[in-house]
Amino acid sequence: MGASGWSYVTPYRGDVAQSLRELRERVFRDKAYHWWDDFEEDEPRPATIEGIWASECMQESGTHSILDVGRVVETTRVPGWDNSREDLGTVRPLAADAILRHFGTSRPSRTQFEALADHPGAPGFGDFVDEVKMRWTGLYVLLYDGGEPTEVGFWGYSGD
Repeated sequence: MGASGWSYVTPYRGDVAQSLRELRERVFRDKAYHWWDDFEEDEPRPATIEGIWASECMQESGTHSILDVGRVVETTRVPGWDNSREDLGTVRPLAADAILRHFGTSRPSRTQFEALADHPGAPGFGDFVDEVKMRWTGLYVLLYDGGEPTEVGFWGYSGD
């Protein structure tokens, strides 16, 4: 199947890790992730997020969604395979200079994020998604309304 790109916007709860947990719970509850029904006919969808990873097929292929990352790291250091034990399954903040370059402001809005992240033909889309340097990882940016952070935009690549 190959890797899939994904993006989400979710309410900012004052803590990115909490926002990520709530988003993952919503995606799981809504079954808004890839499940290998055709390969795992006798294996029903799991009852928990953790249960996804009991399936060998899912361990190898992933869900092609935010469920494939579960930990926030605060570094803007580029992830790499030489440090894959620490980097796989993480989301990290987009660096401040990259926020300015992509959005023209240090406080992007949801509209700006969605215009870039959700439109493959948009100018700058390729450079934006290429900020994710490693599969099975993602990035996030706080999104603002009226000068206050109100949402978090997440994007990344996962699956094989």
